[in-house]
Amino acid sequence: MIGYIYIIYGFNNDGDILTYYGSTTYFQKRKSEHLNPKSRSKLVNKIMTDCECNWFIKIVEKINYNYRFELLIRENEYIKNRRCLNVIPPISKEWASVLIDRHFIKEQELPSTCELIYF
Repeated sequence: MIGYIYIIYGFNNDGDILTYYGSTTYFQKRKSEHLNPKSRSKLVNKIMTDCECNWFIKIVEKINYNYRFELLIRENEYIKNRRCLNVIPPISKEWASVLIDRHFIKEQELPSTCELIYF
């Protein structure tokens, strides 16, 4: 299956960049959900409110994956290694270990079929 890591970012009035990372299997649907004020999270709302018209939503990576948690692990890498507003990781190492055990998959860092699109 194909999944996407995306970024929502913008520049506030002080010139600071505010970023949020997410993952989805249906980018256009998720994008439209973020555009709807009733369905967006507080963090995304902060970017869109503080940055007024100066915000963007882009795909940063397209990933072929077998299990949804592989997509979440990759999203977690972006959150862990970059400055962003995300405060709760999408997946913990403990939860990943449980999922790996349940699916009888050998532990691996990331899916080997990751394709960088732009960023």
